Amino acid sequence: MSRQSKIAQKEPLVPERIREARLARGMSAIDLASAIGVSRQAISKYELGSAEPSFAVLEALSNTLRMPISFFSKPPEAGANRGTTFYRSLKTNAARAKDIMATKSEWASEIASFVERGIVFPDVDIPSLPEEFNNAEAFSDEEIEDIAEYVRRCWKLGNGPIPNISRTLEAHGVVISTIKTGCEETDACSCFIDSRPFIFLDTQKECAVRTRFNLSHELGHLILHGGISQSDIADKKEQDRIEKEANHFASCFLLPRESFLRDIRSTSLTSFLPLKKKWKVSIQAMVYRCKELGVFSDSQMIYIQKQISARRWRKNEPFDDEWPCEEPIVLRTAVNMLVDRGDFSKEDFSSILRFPALDIEEICSLPEGFLSEREQDMPIIIDFATKRQI
Repeated sequence: MSRQSKIAQKEPLVPERIREARLARGMSAIDLASAIGVSRQAISKYELGSAEPSFAVLEALSNTLRMPISFFSKPPEAGANRGTTFYRSLKTNAARAKDIMATKSEWASEIASFVERGIVFPDVDIPSLPEEFNNAEAFSDEEIEDIAEYVRRCWKLGNGPIPNISRTLEAHGVVISTIKTGCEETDACSCFIDSRPFIFLDTQKECAVRTRFNLSHELGHLILHGGISQSDIADKKEQDRIEKEANHFASCFLLPRESFLRDIRSTSLTSFLPLKKKWKVSIQAMVYRCKELGVFSDSQMIYIQKQISARRWRKNEPFDDEWPCEEPIVLRTAVNMLVDRGDFSKEDFSSILRFPALDIEEICSLPEGFLSEREQDMPIIIDFATKRQI
């Protein structure tokens, strides 16, 4: 009887994966073409599927984009029901950062969906707007004050400082994923995916108080702007309005008016240093909150802003370099549980998902090397025996 060899059928390339990998690395078609030595038109043809790269070119794509070759044959996923995505910036020079955030946020939702097959995430508990606000097209400052206080009551947070914003959001069903864009133009984005709220946090500019404000800002979007469509925020005026509302929500949520006002004993800039330690909010955000609450006049604001500039506190305030950023734990803990339980080995996560281990570590806030450590990367220890005396 003749033996027939069984050869695994070659998986077809999926052209859109090439574009996806390119956007995840923040590269233009010209950048990629130059890096691998082909024309921009060739890259366009590969991404559209009108031409297929040779294996040598595919290897070059894999090396340049730091993606496993298997990724380019990964079948398209069934489309998740993704709601409006709110970006902190729509500036032209932020397009590259947005491409990275958009692509890696898709990866994060896919990883979360994969992990959730074996781990039960916390129930979603995002407070719905009180009935009187349901049909509001815009919110006044006073209405946002009331909504922020309402959310605190729903979550039983009291009126004092919130110890850990990240843990608070995750405990109420928000999945927080960390993404490094390598750009300065974006902070975070958020959306609902299949009815679960996601916040994608850019950790390029790590600062504890900034992270807390960004998370609170995105919570504002999730609560206030459920009726906003993606086409709505393409309008500059509408974008500016909802960003202002989300900023005001974050300010009210982090610094409740009554309890925060009781702490204001002086209008001197140095008086905000102990308040920053207590509330874990930047001095500049607290100063602006004082302006909102009528503590500072316009002339006082001008004076204190000049003091902030004179002390060079615009970009780096006291304590910013001392306090560690809050770290999300839901995705990290879920991956650890699946590994510890024996559901998957560390290698399985990269091979099944076909994402680079480094990207999975980044997205899930895992320690670098948790999945990507290779045996050949480990130090080789050679035991030199003592030479025998003759």
